[in-house]
Amino acid sequence: MSNRAKRLRASNFRLVIPNLQHHTDPDELLKLKGDTLNLILQRESRKNLRYYSIAAQTHPTTGIPHLDILLLYQQSVQLSLNRFDYLIKHGHLTRYKKLNEAILAYGKKQDPSPLSNLPSNLSVVLSQKRIRSDPYQVLEEAMLLDPFHFDPISWLNSNNLTKDISKTSWRSAISLVKQVQQDTCNKLLRAKKGFKLITRQLIQTSLTPSQLATYDSWPGYQIIVDHLNQIPTYGSYRPSGTPNLMIVSATPGIGKTSLFQDNNPLHHSQPISALSSIYIMGMKHWFPKYKSGTYQLILWNQSKLTSYPYDTILKLLQGFPIDLPYHGGATKKDDNPLVVMTSNLSLERHVHIKFSNLHDRQLALASLRRRITEVIVLPDLELFLLQKLILKV
Repeated sequence: MSNRAKRLRASNFRLVIPNLQHHTDPDELLKLKGDTLNLILQRESRKNLRYYSIAAQTHPTTGIPHLDILLLYQQSVQLSLNRFDYLIKHGHLTRYKKLNEAILAYGKKQDPSPLSNLPSNLSVVLSQKRIRSDPYQVLEEAMLLDPFHFDPISWLNSNNLTKDISKTSWRSAISLVKQVQQDTCNKLLRAKKGFKLITRQLIQTSLTPSQLATYDSWPGYQIIVDHLNQIPTYGSYRPSGTPNLMIVSATPGIGKTSLFQDNNPLHHSQPISALSSIYIMGMKHWFPKYKSGTYQLILWNQSKLTSYPYDTILKLLQGFPIDLPYHGGATKKDDNPLVVMTSNLSLERHVHIKFSNLHDRQLALASLRRRITEVIVLPDLELFLLQKLILKV
């Protein structure tokens, strides 16, 4: 009669190593968990072990610890009941025909820190068959949870699915989901409803009496507001030649960037980016790539005329079609949203830096001043109060 141990065939197994009465010390038990994991990874990698979880549990009456081990293979494997006798002692091996979330989470029942590579989203594990049969659908669902930050390769890696990348279906799925991701993000940006037209009545009701007095003391505030009102008036398609805005201040921290982008909760007001789509000029890897009709404002923060060819700058400011740099190539722009430039240098100084010839400087300055309204903020003023005028439609 054969003494060969019985074999089990499945993809998912539970291994319980019982009666570890010599490992009641927490530090010893933690070391045993680590040693067990190292041995399993060394021996089971050839069988394409995908997920594992090693947890320490204690018997409810005796208090003696045992190891509860979950082993999930990439495909069905055949294991003998003494397959894991290379561990500290013989364990009880059983198989799961079907997984559920309770099985996957069982290791954390008593052990708050099991050694595990299970993804935080357990649905990934529970839908393994669907992942293999329809990888695009699974990737799309993950992408839609956070379309602006989703990276398919990172997602596959964090969910221990990198072995599938080599498959043709995964490569084509990744390529397609990246295209859909671009379109999804552009749709979300276009769906932003913008902010209310900033009228005198809105200004008077939104500012405190002291803020209103400050606002009325300097005409630059109203000039900025008049240009911002181009956004709710025209959106992405202003008439060609409509003037753009340049805000200049050598004093840092006055709010010239915060008016458009601001993550500081202490300011208690929302920037324009919270309500309107903004494209940041000067970033070759901006995501999603520029698509005409999507953005209501182009922010050229800390602008430098030396960053682009002069004819490109003129076309941008005039609203003519141009190609914007993108990932070593270019993407077409044929709309005309408001361009806002911020700088600590005056427009004249920028022109002097870009052009060395006096005649060229004079021509360029005259040409740019027809396309840009320059607002130089007074040293004792700041722009944070303008954020209070950016109100949801």
